[in-house]
Amino acid sequence: MSSRKLLHESASTLTKSGNRWKAVLAKGNQQGSSGFYSEDVLREYGPKALAPGAKAFINHDAARNPKDMIGVYPDGAYYEEGVGLVGELEVFPHWKEFVETVGPHAGLSIYMMGESDDDGNVTSLIPDRQNGVDLVSYPGLEGSGLVEKLYESAHAVSVEPGVNSAQEKRNKHMEEEIKALRAQIEALASALTSFITESKAATDKIAEAEAKAKDVDEVVEEALKSYEEKAEAIAKAGLTETQATALREAARKGTDVAPLIEEAQKILVEVRESSAGSRTLYGEVAHSGDFGVEGWNH
Repeated sequence: MSSRKLLHESASTLTKSGNRWKAVLAKGNQQGSSGFYSEDVLREYGPKALAPGAKAFINHDAARNPKDMIGVYPDGAYYEEGVGLVGELEVFPHWKEFVETVGPHAGLSIYMMGESDDDGNVTSLIPDRQNGVDLVSYPGLEGSGLVEKLYESAHAVSVEPGVNSAQEKRNKHMEEEIKALRAQIEALASALTSFITESKAATDKIAEAEAKAKDVDEVVEEALKSYEEKAEAIAKAGLTETQATALREAARKGTDVAPLIEEAQKILVEVRESSAGSRTLYGEVAHSGDFGVEGWNH
């Protein structure tokens, strides 16, 4: 019975081959630290598991950060009879000087999914888009964080107690990212709520001010209309200019001038009647047009 679990292995060191770096990724019929690799398994599954375009990183970090990507395996892996599973690394331009310097002193570690049986035999290498072969300082050295391994599937694979699987690392990394994202969303929601509350309060104040301004405009409009009506009535009353001026001033103050107009007209009539035929008023000759509002305010 085969099961998926973590396997720790070593690969050969890098050797320059033209513009690429060549390495034997795994040898057949050999016992690795995590299982026995047969030539048949490497021959059948190796090229499929490490497909053309597979990536190489500077380490085995489960996050597979693009900044740590040093190159690709354009041709994937191929099985070379009598040698083993072979791959050729094409290094990106900005990493070439680095690999030229450390390549001869470093090693490669395969990073791919696989299965093994109860007897410790590796039974298959499973294709996965994250499969690759990475550059490490000490291939296969546990504790360095750069061990060569066959990693678990992303589909809930069980592992031995105490084994820190790549999937577990990815899950933990994802949980941390989700937690951080949730905190950001909560902070954004709180800020948005505050903004909406403040905006509503500001909108209410603006509406209140607009309502008051509208009320004032209506009052002013009504007052102006009332004054114009009163001024028109005063103009039609046939009063002296002195009387009319006094009444217009009263109208500006909001006084009801209708009764005052009637009173002014009565006084004007009395004055005119008493001064008919060029009579004198207070010892002086007066004409009817000379009597003002003073005549009816005494």
